[in-house]
Amino acid sequence: MNIEEIKVNNFANENVFQAFCIKMISQEFPRLRGRVWHTKNEEYIVKEEGESKQAYKDRCLRIGNANKALGKLAGVMDILIKFNGILYQIELKQPEGFLTDSQKELHPIFEKDCPQIPPIICYTAYEVYKYCNWICKMNLKINFPINFKKYEID
Repeated sequence: MNIEEIKVNNFANENVFQAFCIKMISQEFPRLRGRVWHTKNEEYIVKEEGESKQAYKDRCLRIGNANKALGKLAGVMDILIKFNGILYQIELKQPEGFLTDSQKELHPIFEKDCPQIPPIICYTAYEVYKYCNWICKMNLKINFPINFKKYEID
């Protein structure tokens, strides 16, 4: 991989950027392969031909409510990596991009769970590369006590 080429964000949009990063992580970091994913939480609803503005708005609300009921969560980070018991979270943004209101609300909630490893925002594939390299080199682990029994509650 040519590191110089990934230092600049030349992607047409965030979806292309994300697809490149997922592929790069899987190819360049074998230890992270199979531990990287994107939770699809966005849905683009196209207005149907002849549909009134109100009917479209109502349909969007129904779909949005159904998605919430299914557990879709607005603001979830673009790339999630589960490695050694730790969830690493990467939000991708184009150079002119900014956090949405739902992301601004959700990031602090996720950060409270593990303030040492907060969600990060990456504007280039190089930043993603450096972060994944750090994950592999640090090799941080969460260890449970020896007497821990799965799902046992006192």
